[in-house]
Amino acid sequence: DCVVYAVDINPVAVKYLKRNIAMNKVQGRVIPVQGDVVKVVEEGLKGVFDRVIMDNPSKAKLFLRTACQALKSSGGVIHYYGFYPEPNPEDQALRDFHRGVSEAGRHVESAVTRIVREVSPRKYHVAVDGRVC
Repeated sequence: DCVVYAVDINPVAVKYLKRNIAMNKVQGRVIPVQGDVVKVVEEGLKGVFDRVIMDNPSKAKLFLRTACQALKSSGGVIHYYGFYPEPNPEDQALRDFHRGVSEAGRHVESAVTRIVREVSPRKYHVAVDGRVC
């Protein structure tokens, strides 16, 4: 059984999320939370999750510590997204991911990268899927 917590600071986004949850009949399986993810994790979601999806590529780097705190103490998977320029956007994303996880006091066990899409000339939306312990 899977339960998804969807945290967003934007109340309008959460309003539409709630509507979407009802339309898709996933009440109880998707839990909408309106608030600052840093505070939400600090106040009750530390060490809860097997998997964290960081789907805001413009700001994900700022929240790697919070993502690591949200993972269970035994570890889990973080799906990290960021925008990176040439040259070597995947290498840059992987370096940032390793640095952020390390600064949070955790360790990257394994990670794979991929380019999601080009967002402008020579700038890419990059994904890192990393197992963190």
